[in-house]
Amino acid sequence: MLKVPWSRVHAEADQIEHTISGEIEAQMRTNLDDPQCCPHGNPLPGYEQVAADWLPLTSIILEKKVIIRRFHETAEENYDLLQYLETNGIVPGANVEVIEILSFNQTISLEIAKKKSNIGFSSAKYIYVEKAVHSSNKRGQK
Repeated sequence: MLKVPWSRVHAEADQIEHTISGEIEAQMRTNLDDPQCCPHGNPLPGYEQVAADWLPLTSIILEKKVIIRRFHETAEENYDLLQYLETNGIVPGANVEVIEILSFNQTISLEIAKKKSNIGFSSAKYIYVEKAVHSSNKRGQK
């Protein structure tokens, strides 16, 4: 709606959060169809249950199809990481296949829309996914 790059949304929202009135916040939620999660997939207050079944990417086994759901708040603080994820299509709602896990160098290879991307365990632990068998149930996505 505001055409702010996904990788910059958190920084902008953090600034707004400290200045917005309750009335304007309520109106924004109404205008945005009362979202359950922020653009990075973190549940908004009162909707924590939507993320109950989401798992860190580091806990997924090889050749599993998953749906990216959330980037932990710690990852939201890392603009370079968010920019990499956005550029490579690793965003909430993306269907992903784990195609390689290399424990010796702590990387996970993913395939998203026929494109291969790599991510280190140190970043992957902040990416939460849902097993694709639930793909028709888009919890947290409004």
